[in-house]
Amino acid sequence: MKIVLIDPPFYQILGFYNRYFPFALVALATFLRKNGFSDVLVYDADYNERPGNIDYACLPEKYQYYLNSFTEKDQPVWRKVEKTIRKLNPDVVGISLWTTFAAASFFVANIVKRVKPDCVVVVGGPHATAKADEVLKICSDIDYIIRGEGETALLELVTILDSSKCDVTSIAGLSYRKNGGNVHNQLGKLSVDSDQFPYPDRTLLMNEDKYNSEDMGLIMASRGCPY
Repeated sequence: MKIVLIDPPFYQILGFYNRYFPFALVALATFLRKNGFSDVLVYDADYNERPGNIDYACLPEKYQYYLNSFTEKDQPVWRKVEKTIRKLNPDVVGISLWTTFAAASFFVANIVKRVKPDCVVVVGGPHATAKADEVLKICSDIDYIIRGEGETALLELVTILDSSKCDVTSIAGLSYRKNGGNVHNQLGKLSVDSDQFPYPDRTLLMNEDKYNSEDMGLIMASRGCPY
């Protein structure tokens, strides 16, 4: 099973420099690899090699470029995303979903389904956790939502998918469609033993060599936010 975790483009479309690599996705990928899923990769679709803007104060006035990108037939960022997904040919795709770039996450899900209809699409993150029911109604290209912490739930989900089973009712924090409605499994408890999670392996980043030491300069002192 090939698993690709994607951070959708947002700052790249606006022409800004995104200084941070997707730490949470790398942590998820590392956890999956530790538990037996060796073919896993993180695709940072928001990485910008040639940024043109550094003044984030003017970001709101550039926002229309982001909105216009969804209707531009030959928008280079989206063409690159589609080309990359075709090349990687994943069986499962996980996508970060934040309120700021929710539309981009939905668009990536749509691209995945157009490229490979049988690919399973999973989303997670703050917006997914807060608005799971709404997300399932808005975006038919999303198969599963993971609310709250993602490591254990994602591992359980891909394990079930890899075994060709279909019973996901026991996965805490999972949301999905069933019998014409949306199902939201009970939210799991926050993990208190952080030692069970391995140190994020940045070699799982696609094109890792393009990042510099500042891009990798993140230290997480705690996990998540209960609010």
